[in-house]
Amino acid sequence: MNLKRNVTAIGFILTFILTISICTPAFAANQLPAPAGPVWGEGLNISWNSVENAAGYEVAIYCGSRKANTVTVKTTELDLTKHVGYGGTYKVRVVALGDGTNYTDSAFSSFSEDKILRGDTAVKYDVYVDAQNGDDFGAGTMEDPYRTIERAQGYVSMAASLVNFDVNVNLRGTFYYGEDELSRFVTSRTSNIKNRGGSVVDSYEIQSAVRIGSGDKLRNGKQTIYKNWDGYEAALSGGKRIGGWQLYDSEKNIWKANVGTDKRAREARQLYINGNRAMRARSASIPEGALFSGKTQYVGKDLGMQNWEHLDDVEFVYYRKWCSYRVGVQSVAPEGDKYVVNFDPHAWDFATNPHSSKTEITLTDDLEYIENAYELLDTEGEFYINRHTGDVFYMPEPGEDMTKATAVVPVIDELLVIEGDSVTNRAENVTFDGIHFTETTWLRPNGAMGHLSNQSDVSRHEGKLYEAAIRAQTVNNVNFQNCVVNNAGNMGILYLKQFQNCTLIGNVVRDTSGVGVVLGDPSQGYGGNKDYAADPANANEGNLVSNNYIHNIGLDFPSATGFVGGMLRNTKITHNEISSCTYSGISVGWHSGADQVEVGNEISYNLIKDVLTAGIDDGGQIYHLGPTAGDETTPGWLIKENHLVNTYGSVSPMYADNSSSWLTFERNVESTRYSVNDDQIRAGYAQGGGNISKNILFKDNFFTNGRFRDSATNTWIEGDRKTLYNEYVGNKKYPNESWPQEALAIINKAGLESRYKDIKTDKVNLITDGSFEHTKTNYAMPWKAAQAKITRNSSERTDGFYSGRVEMTGSSGTISQTFRMDTSKSYDIRIKAKGDGVSTHLTGVLTVGGKSAIVLDGDVIPDSFTMIGSHLRASSDEQVFEDVTLTIRFSSLLNGDAVYLEECSVVEAGQDKIVMNIDTVNSKATVEYSGATENKSVVASLAVYNPQGSLTDILWNTETIREGSSEIWEYPFPENTHSGDTLKLFLWDAISLKPFVPYETVIIP
Repeated sequence: MNLKRNVTAIGFILTFILTISICTPAFAANQLPAPAGPVWGEGLNISWNSVENAAGYEVAIYCGSRKANTVTVKTTELDLTKHVGYGGTYKVRVVALGDGTNYTDSAFSSFSEDKILRGDTAVKYDVYVDAQNGDDFGAGTMEDPYRTIERAQGYVSMAASLVNFDVNVNLRGTFYYGEDELSRFVTSRTSNIKNRGGSVVDSYEIQSAVRIGSGDKLRNGKQTIYKNWDGYEAALSGGKRIGGWQLYDSEKNIWKANVGTDKRAREARQLYINGNRAMRARSASIPEGALFSGKTQYVGKDLGMQNWEHLDDVEFVYYRKWCSYRVGVQSVAPEGDKYVVNFDPHAWDFATNPHSSKTEITLTDDLEYIENAYELLDTEGEFYINRHTGDVFYMPEPGEDMTKATAVVPVIDELLVIEGDSVTNRAENVTFDGIHFTETTWLRPNGAMGHLSNQSDVSRHEGKLYEAAIRAQTVNNVNFQNCVVNNAGNMGILYLKQFQNCTLIGNVVRDTSGVGVVLGDPSQGYGGNKDYAADPANANEGNLVSNNYIHNIGLDFPSATGFVGGMLRNTKITHNEISSCTYSGISVGWHSGADQVEVGNEISYNLIKDVLTAGIDDGGQIYHLGPTAGDETTPGWLIKENHLVNTYGSVSPMYADNSSSWLTFERNVESTRYSVNDDQIRAGYAQGGGNISKNILFKDNFFTNGRFRDSATNTWIEGDRKTLYNEYVGNKKYPNESWPQEALAIINKAGLESRYKDIKTDKVNLITDGSFEHTKTNYAMPWKAAQAKITRNSSERTDGFYSGRVEMTGSSGTISQTFRMDTSKSYDIRIKAKGDGVSTHLTGVLTVGGKSAIVLDGDVIPDSFTMIGSHLRASSDEQVFEDVTLTIRFSSLLNGDAVYLEECSVVEAGQDKIVMNIDTVNSKATVEYSGATENKSVVASLAVYNPQGSLTDILWNTETIREGSSEIWEYPFPENTHSGDTLKLFLWDAISLKPFVPYETVIIP
């Protein structure tokens, strides 16, 4: 037989018992002899004598008396460098492997001599995990990977007290913790839900997947690094995949599937289709006939709510000042010409009774929409889950094929928890690099109290934050870099408390139901937490948040902020881009009655844009609350050289709220384009009233709208002024954004640094809608985009095309235009676009019969950009111009960005034609250029891309083209050109260095 030896003692004993029970005696005719040796060579090389008829060899590696690893090889030698993980005394023995038919395995060889490996000379160790093809009884090597992260953790825990070097845990594939195979590793805990009076009225379950604790840390400060297996991607998903979609209602195009009996899947609050978040079925706005009066909510009879099948699934969603409320319905009852809506009494009591800040529901307009009923399912992209039957209903977006779609419901709250035992025994020295965390849930709002949220989405009645996709607490040097956290049904990343020397660098956190990133639970300070002064080890100190892209935040719980920082010391928030937040961009502080510990912190060089987008109010791009531990020499927060764009609500982009102290706002550039009354705009704000903000310095800031407001002295500030409490000096207003060079330098520096700009993955698709109009040589089109607002320069068509400003009011859009052309003619594409104060990247694809025919690619800059598509030819033997679709995309456009589309047309060809042919025998490319309308110099670049899309070589030439003539150029292949590579030819105007034809592409056979 050919049994695989595993690393456990039980497996060894079972193997031994089976061998004694069914094998023939040693040295039977069909059993291989044991190899002679083994003997040590140079370094960690071990070898042994060959055994005739052996199919391979199994090498058992021992550290002391413990088996540390098992490796299978075909040769008679092995380099142990990659197979031992720590210092110690090593020895090996070898088994010759039979073929399982004619020969059985040999007995073990004798042990080798001992080999001492000093811990300080050991090399790093790599553990490999493959979610789809691994085996937890494997060796954890590249050739024989583990299947689960937990098995790799077992190795790390085993080696924790022994290793003296970094351990890389290389991950490959998607780990679905919401499905059966991995659900056995999920742990659960229960959290109570309290009402207004503090009594427990309900509870909810929190499920966590991967857990790392104090016992998993390596000695001597060595790192455990969880990373992508080189060349592959890895993801942790909290979702459960669902299939079997069937058309349920053909008239409305509603499809149905079933999530099964899993209670958490039936209770799910999100659905993801092909990686995109669907929207829970909801009313478009406040239903007609709705009325709030005397703490009672009414709805009109015409809504038909009294006939809805599952009223207990329905939630009413309210926005009030900086708070948002989700309250569950219990029943409705007729009263006159309306119906009274009866809610859960605990939640309704809190939502409608006065608080100190008057944030209770008061007006009919506080209602935003009604959510979660099959009867509300009327819009493409909406879904409803019937928790009683498990049926999920979905109305697909255009182009979605539900027979092929990947649909996921989230069932896990926390994908990763890193938690130490105490401040003297922290979890530490762990890095996650390049891992994707996605599809989490949070089911607390399904309970008795619904969801009643304060600013930054702190639970208003309990004063605490909720769960996140990733949670870390009582940790040191726990880092995330180059990771993606998206489609979170809760918060993204949460460092709860007692964390030090941690970094977040180069991550993407986007599409979260709640807050994006939290460093320090602000509620720890709200109400008088004294832990920090009692023991400095409790401080959240020495952390760095840099070059992260935090986008599309607060999709379900709109009191959420992009970044929250609580009780921080010596922490730096720099070069991040934070955008599309339903509440504030950055919120820090929260020391109401607590220890004043904030000092030495910095918020610098960030681009923060489009905040307060949902109708939640009283916030800003950078918000602070509470006193700090700063002084004249060191502020609590130095807030400098940030670019702040578009605050859609009050109060101010730079906001020092209740009792803030020792804050410096210096050299920030503030562009607030969408405010209405300039006289009431607060460019900067220091709170007054009973909680005066003191020692706030606004210095040398640049702004477009409004004035500074010193509420403590009830003063509007214009020019330099020092009030009783605060100082305003050197701030300058530029109403038309005619920025001086100093401000432009800050704008250019703010946001993601160049090496991190490509982490932005959001793309806004603009595709034409309506019919092309033919005017002799021109097909022209109007522009329209889903979730886009268009302002034309003129109400009349001019020169066969529309010219207009497209203001993006959403992060995505889908539009396409299919048209037919005369098959006897040839055509080019012309694009003219100008960035409205922004730079973007334009790509275009003209497809014929579903295949790409012309590819456009170029940068759109604030000045102007013109692109002419390469020549598209008719063919006599096939209908080339049937089923033609033109799609134009502008990447990296966010809310508020705009592009002027001066022309987008398909024109009959007659100029600027370029053809490239390749000669593989002579390794050269021949380029034919014709149709020039003027003499000009051009720069030609012949670039080589490998099959993975990476640039490997490029060759540059300068050419001259002449009006009316044809040019033929020959170029040898660049040196690093191979079969399967793609050659791309780019032509640039030698003076402006702008492309004037898109590239030609040929794949080398």
